[in-house]
Amino acid sequence: MPLNIFTSLLFAGCFLFIVTPAFSQNDTLSEIKTDTVFLEKAENIYNEENSMNFGKYLYYKGDYPQSIIEFERVLFMNDEKGEAANFLIRALRKTGKYENAINEIYKRHGLPETLSADMLKELIALNIYLGNFESAESYLVTTDKFNADERLELNLQIAFMQDDYDKAISLYTEKGFDNRAADLRFRPLINAAESYNHKRPGVALGLSTVVPGLGKVYAGAWKDGIISFLFVGGAAFQAYRGFSRRGVESAHGWVFGAIGLGFYSGNLYGSWRAAEKSNEIQKHQIRHHVQSFDWLTD
Repeated sequence: MPLNIFTSLLFAGCFLFIVTPAFSQNDTLSEIKTDTVFLEKAENIYNEENSMNFGKYLYYKGDYPQSIIEFERVLFMNDEKGEAANFLIRALRKTGKYENAINEIYKRHGLPETLSADMLKELIALNIYLGNFESAESYLVTTDKFNADERLELNLQIAFMQDDYDKAISLYTEKGFDNRAADLRFRPLINAAESYNHKRPGVALGLSTVVPGLGKVYAGAWKDGIISFLFVGGAAFQAYRGFSRRGVESAHGWVFGAIGLGFYSGNLYGSWRAAEKSNEIQKHQIRHHVQSFDWLTD
């Protein structure tokens, strides 16, 4: 009996010794396969397709700087990816990197005469945003790739970016758009140009010379105008009280007189700047609207 027990225990020990390494080996192989699959999936996150999709997601979300990184990654993997190049150019424009966008156009698409109509529009628009109006007009004159509506669109862009609202209104009125979509695109700009209320800094200065703060009210900064009137008027009143009581020897009068003079001088300068600022704000809104246009299709 003890011999049989001993034999059974010996047999069980040998079985465990043989089987256990097999299980350990299988477990190790399984872990290696799992890690390999995980690494492959991790690498696929940055493949061409996923990078392109993620870049477009960032672009439409408005995160243009990060989308640029994704589109550049796609182009690094596939230099012939035209869609990525187009999105990269648009994203560079959206971030104000106009010169970089122009360089990408030349690098990816060639010289102006070889560009598609949409890409040539993009090149012209970029030159307009940089203030290179002569170059933009030169491209526009020497190409036959645009129809009448497209030429009018670009000429209106040039006029608006030059702050020449009379010219823009004249072009729109005389020629008009056959394409309703183009008309809808520019109608708000024409309305803004027609309602543009230019403030003359000289008029604002003159008004505030007579009545402190009135020039600021004229420029639309009525709160600042009221504050200027109260400060200058208050200091002048205190100076008057001091001089009325003690004459020219009144320290109170001289102190508040100096303060009032400082407020009055600041009121004059502030009125001039308020008129300039009013004009700048109106012009900036129009330019920003023009710069929001997208010439390249998805």
